[in-house]
Amino acid sequence: MIQYFIISDGSSDRLLIHPIDWVFRTKGVESKGERIDFGRLGFSPKTIAEKVELAIILYPDIKFLFIHRDAEKQSIDFRNQEIDNELLKTSIKKIETIKIIPIRMSEAWLLIDEKALRKAAGKPSGKVKIHLPPTKKLETLANPKEILKTALEDATEFTGRKNAQFDFNEARQLAGLYIEDFSALRQLSAF
Repeated sequence: MIQYFIISDGSSDRLLIHPIDWVFRTKGVESKGERIDFGRLGFSPKTIAEKVELAIILYPDIKFLFIHRDAEKQSIDFRNQEIDNELLKTSIKKIETIKIIPIRMSEAWLLIDEKALRKAAGKPSGKVKIHLPPTKKLETLANPKEILKTALEDATEFTGRKNAQFDFNEARQLAGLYIEDFSALRQLSAF
């Protein structure tokens, strides 16, 4: 059993646990991931170096640490170097660090499985058309979070007041949980 932790841009990025666990499963390894929630401490470290140092204090036995940072308007190489520079400022020694740098937002990685989205929306047998972009175009989407939100809302088949009660944050996490096969993401450079 491999236990690992994730340092990420935001709380919604805990959805990255699902594709990471899938990769481990494909290698025949059981895993358990946890996103480090610095917010519960009452303050939030600003830099990656500060986050890594605090992670070491919070979890002294940590062996595997995933560091997430969306590329956004930067290149993967830029973000890669940024993380490397931050790690040089830390006392990290016997911890394996793995970088996760999606081209846009993590939510893009959930736009690969219509069945999982329907299930996350509570309508596994729904018939309303939901529009998902081709996987090879996921890294060029301007706002994957909005596309995912629209797809999940459409999949609920709710209208009016019921649609206003839809919990996107919960559905987004469930979508990651319900995707059984992330292999389609292997065609993306960031994955």
